Amino acid sequence: MKRTRMPSPWTSEGQNLAESRYFWQPATEALRNAIPAQYPNEPLPEYSSLEELKPIRIALLRAVRGGIPSGQALDEACVLVDELIRPCDPKNWSLDPRCLNPKDNQQGCPPGSHFVRGKYGVIDCKACPLGTAQDQRQAEETCNSCPPGRFAAEPGRSECVTCAPGWIATNPGMSACFTCNNGSMPVNGEACQACEAGEYEAFGLCQPCPSGYTSTRGSFGSDSCVIQNVLFLWNGLLIMGLVFLCMLLPRLLGFGPLPIQDLFVDEGRVVVKAWGAHGMCNWFGLPLQVRLTGTGHPAVEECKGIFRAVVRNSDELWLLDRHSKERLAADIESSRGALRLCFPCSLWCSSFGSLPLALPAVILVTCNIWLVWQLVLGWEAEVDLCLWWFLLGLAIALALCVAVTLRQRRNGLASVPLTRRLTQFHERILHANPQPAAAERGPARAIHAEKIVALYEYFQSFIRRRTMHYVGYNLLMPLTASHKLSYAELVGPAQVAWFVSHCWSMPFADFVQSIRALGDTKTDWRKIALWVCSFSNNQWAVEDELGGGDPMDSSFGLALLSPSCRGTAMVLDAGAEPLQRSWCLFEVFQTFRLAKQHADHQGLLLCTPTGVLQQGTASVDMVLVLAKKLASIRMEDAQASRPQDKINIDACVQATEGGFPAVNRFVRQCIKTALDNAHSSFQGHYTALVGALEESMESVEHGDLRPCLLRRRRPEEEHKLRT
Repeated sequence: MKRTRMPSPWTSEGQNLAESRYFWQPATEALRNAIPAQYPNEPLPEYSSLEELKPIRIALLRAVRGGIPSGQALDEACVLVDELIRPCDPKNWSLDPRCLNPKDNQQGCPPGSHFVRGKYGVIDCKACPLGTAQDQRQAEETCNSCPPGRFAAEPGRSECVTCAPGWIATNPGMSACFTCNNGSMPVNGEACQACEAGEYEAFGLCQPCPSGYTSTRGSFGSDSCVIQNVLFLWNGLLIMGLVFLCMLLPRLLGFGPLPIQDLFVDEGRVVVKAWGAHGMCNWFGLPLQVRLTGTGHPAVEECKGIFRAVVRNSDELWLLDRHSKERLAADIESSRGALRLCFPCSLWCSSFGSLPLALPAVILVTCNIWLVWQLVLGWEAEVDLCLWWFLLGLAIALALCVAVTLRQRRNGLASVPLTRRLTQFHERILHANPQPAAAERGPARAIHAEKIVALYEYFQSFIRRRTMHYVGYNLLMPLTASHKLSYAELVGPAQVAWFVSHCWSMPFADFVQSIRALGDTKTDWRKIALWVCSFSNNQWAVEDELGGGDPMDSSFGLALLSPSCRGTAMVLDAGAEPLQRSWCLFEVFQTFRLAKQHADHQGLLLCTPTGVLQQGTASVDMVLVLAKKLASIRMEDAQASRPQDKINIDACVQATEGGFPAVNRFVRQCIKTALDNAHSSFQGHYTALVGALEESMESVEHGDLRPCLLRRRRPEEEHKLRT
């Protein structure tokens, strides 16, 4: 106790200490109150505590009665006051005797409690209140508050308890933890943090939404996750990209046909003209191969329609032989069919404007791959919902694309000039003959000459100088396609009057002029019923028309042998091409036989565009050219498109009396008759012309003719003429 004894307030050390510390205040106050007015007989003041003032009283008594110096007595009194009145010093609690805990006789308060100043200066310890804790002995008057994230749910805790996962204590001194609001999660048990966008709160934790889903900030539960709007955009863009790519793929793979407007020969080279821009180019000199389909031309079908091509302009191509790369030898004429690029040339020869079509295709493929990757990143949403919408949208878009493409292609084909004219002419035919019906093969399928001429005049701008091949494949077959009948049956057949023998390589314009010349020698040429193989045979059933290989049972033979057939009109060109064809030979042979058997049969008439040779109406030049050509023709050298037809016809001719020599004599006799008639006709025309000239000369000699003087005009006459 002496070690902790405080200096007296009457000393300089005590005075200095008393000015800054409160230790002496209770002692001086006790001394002031303890001095009685008349000591020792007077009692202690009523307001004073006996126990607190007792040490002071004893010290004073010792100073007065005991003979102890007053300074010593006061010093002792101060020591007693220091021991009983001064509080414990928390900062030096381990050494301060005033901090001795009487309950366990140890310095300070035990863990889980805090210091409380007791009565008479004795320390007292109380349990830490809720929300606080003390983990060691000390002499503090308060316990430590539990930090955020920890709590003390009961008094006297030596340490705070950490909040369980998902629970939080936001403020210091919390006696319990609580959960965060929906849509937020605890952070270190100290605060609640709202779940970010794209997350949701479940079981006290923020969970990411499934791929392709998103949510707003502070969302609660997986139901709050919705499909990202951008996925619908990606799906829409992917659908558009795939549709555009599907529109390009047919051309890139060589599946996009272009309607052919015309196929013709110009400057000795075969040219194909597309209906619209063909969209082809010779990039960097790379080879360009095209395929022609549906032209109906034998030369095209023979090489499977594949040609090497060179761009002539935006809608025309020059066609070359695909092997030799030379000009085509055949004259190819057609106005139907389709043109397309061959694969793989289509990959580098297709163009989009002035750019290769492969460039936008590569861009589309790249964009589509990127879009697919974006959808893969959100595969869960894509599988849950967007995939079905995507597939449905893609199916609808592709269906619309296919429908639009087919409609455009159909409209494109229908808008080709020849197709449009064919449709109009077909409607005109059906208006005149609403119910076309099939007729018996042979003589019942003749056609009036006026109907052939009407066809020529309607399509004259397309036919030009083209042959019967062009007319058959480009006009007759499209017109009869819907009914699968012959053209004669479509427009209304008639009973044969004249059998027409011709060659398909002859210009159709000359053929029409020849049958008109034939009609000029008869009554009314318009109503002459002609049996023409291209018009009278059903081109959709050619095998049936050929009689199964027997020429006599073919439609040709049936028409020739018909009692109503008065003769054969052979249409000739300058090269006498029909007499070099086997079927024409068969027709001449049958005419030869019929002329011998029937006196009223008019035999063989050789018709040309200038007239009929036997009638003397043909031009002399044509007669001379044909006579020279026919003088060297041998019927046995005739050819046929099908070798079997030649074999059958040659066998039929050789089986009759006279064989080929008799037929050759018959043809030569016909041309001799034609020459004689031409000579007579020429002689008659010559005599008439000479007579007309002589008459005109006589009128000149005896007529009153005034001389005509040439002179220069006068100026006034010149001015008058100008005004």
